[in-house]
Amino acid sequence: MKKVITPVGTSIFTNYEENSNKLDIQLKVLKNEKIENWSKLQDSRILQVREEIGKWVKGKKDISAEINSLYKIYEQVKEDLEVYLICSETILSRLAGEIISDYFNNQPNSPIRVNFDYERADRIKGLQVEDRLRYEQEGIVNLVKRFNEITGGYTENVIMNITG
Repeated sequence: MKKVITPVGTSIFTNYEENSNKLDIQLKVLKNEKIENWSKLQDSRILQVREEIGKWVKGKKDISAEINSLYKIYEQVKEDLEVYLICSETILSRLAGEIISDYFNNQPNSPIRVNFDYERADRIKGLQVEDRLRYEQEGIVNLVKRFNEITGGYTENVIMNITG
């Protein structure tokens, strides 16, 4: 089994928007919201986006940079993959991580399993674009710490997937 560390971007939302304008308003609102507002928006906009995109992704492979690249990695290495998603401090990054995790983990017998716990481990504090100093002093440091936690210092069976 190979461990794969995958930063999560928002291509899943961009790709969805290329096919449908159903969530335009919700995605625009969520894009500008801080992660601290997750619980306030969870039962309304977040749930609506998650359910709609969750339906849209079923049975598809080429729907996001992360999903597409994980399938390609699996085809190349021909081993099961244990995936760790790494998210920034944004609502859309967390939501994309949850959708990607559900996508793989809800497939019976999938050779690709996703470990994702945004609150405990996979939210990289300081990994954001608004404050360069915080990004440099906190975000990068926390990102390296998380890589070390995942690998345990043993990198032979670890793949960095930087397509997200």
